[in-house]
Amino acid sequence: MAMNPELLPYLRCPVCALPLAAADDDRALRCPRGHSFDVAKQGYVNLAAGRAPHVGDTAEMVAAREAFLHAGRYDFMAEALAGAGRTAVPSPELVVDAGAGTGWHLAAVLDALPHAAGLALDVSKPALPQFLPRSRWGLKGQLLQRRPRLVGEVLGDRH
Repeated sequence: MAMNPELLPYLRCPVCALPLAAADDDRALRCPRGHSFDVAKQGYVNLAAGRAPHVGDTAEMVAAREAFLHAGRYDFMAEALAGAGRTAVPSPELVVDAGAGTGWHLAAVLDALPHAAGLALDVSKPALPQFLPRSRWGLKGQLLQRRPRLVGEVLGDRH
């Protein structure tokens, strides 16, 4: 699964904060200092720097959340998020969901903003199989470390 090249200008190396670029074979992201992050065959990138102190939701927790969401219990929330996205920034370039889980809410926002790219950040590997088929936006980020400053380091100023 290929990455969306439109997302690369937003990404920074979590080790040195320099910009990331796709390797020649598109199978990794690399910074100018040589730090490298493999693109998994499923299309996500693990941008964790070091061992993860928290691995996120278990497969059972993800399955329970999916059942709950598919029952429509949070449709009102997804609709409200999509409406807020259209109102706040009618034509954004990028929508970031930190703690995206299965991507349910991000999918609703991006459906309302069809020209925006989406970047999902989450620590749960079991959530990825639920998220990836739902996505149509490109990179599926996976941060395996819960450090608030990491999001600021990974998402840099585009200019």
